[in-house]
Amino acid sequence: MRFHHIMRVVSIETIHDSLEKELIMKVMWYSRFSVTERQMAELRRLYGAEVQIVHKTINNVVELVSDYQQSGADDLVFIGPMAVLEIVFRLGLRPLWAQSVPCEGSHPECDVTTDNGRHFRFVRFERIVELGLRYAPKLEPLCGVRRVLVLMRHDLRAEGESKLRRLYRSELTIVQPRYEQNLTANAVRALMREYSAGDIVLVAPLTIFDELCRSRIYPIQAKIVQGRQVLQRVSSFVFTREPVA
Repeated sequence: MRFHHIMRVVSIETIHDSLEKELIMKVMWYSRFSVTERQMAELRRLYGAEVQIVHKTINNVVELVSDYQQSGADDLVFIGPMAVLEIVFRLGLRPLWAQSVPCEGSHPECDVTTDNGRHFRFVRFERIVELGLRYAPKLEPLCGVRRVLVLMRHDLRAEGESKLRRLYRSELTIVQPRYEQNLTANAVRALMREYSAGDIVLVAPLTIFDELCRSRIYPIQAKIVQGRQVLQRVSSFVFTREPVA
């Protein structure tokens, strides 16, 4: 009986190419700013490998998530609007966050200059582990409120108005002025003073809720859940990141 031994001969070049592919980390970079030399050096240090950056500017959440899922990439970095980042996080992605701090334009490590002339230097990458709003266990009325300001693009639904009136159990004036696209926390505070409102129902970016909570104004957030308008008192904004070793 004869045994035939079949040997597969693999060239050194094939082995080298295979190892090179294994040592290259593909990272999707979603930002209007390109990756800097210092950021690239830090990514190489973190992964212990060469890094291939694919830079794209996508602000449509569905398109971004689909693009990443089809990219075959090992990781992603997102630098953009907090409202987009919130939905990206909610859909199950955990991007890296490029932590930067303000600096002078003359600083030797200045990486980015924004359109409004602000300067920033990159510090480190962090993994986003929690992002969103925290709510009070129960929607409670505030003392002495007779007027509530509503700031949202669409009219408060009848069910939402009914909930507010049941909440305060008194004659209540609900004021809903024209919604401004570029709403800021300062504008919200000014409108509350203008309309003498003791409470507010708000639909706005997370950063506005954050600023208001820091100034001890805790708005009621209105959102649609399974076709119903839900009102919840916001207690804080949470944006937790962990250092990437």
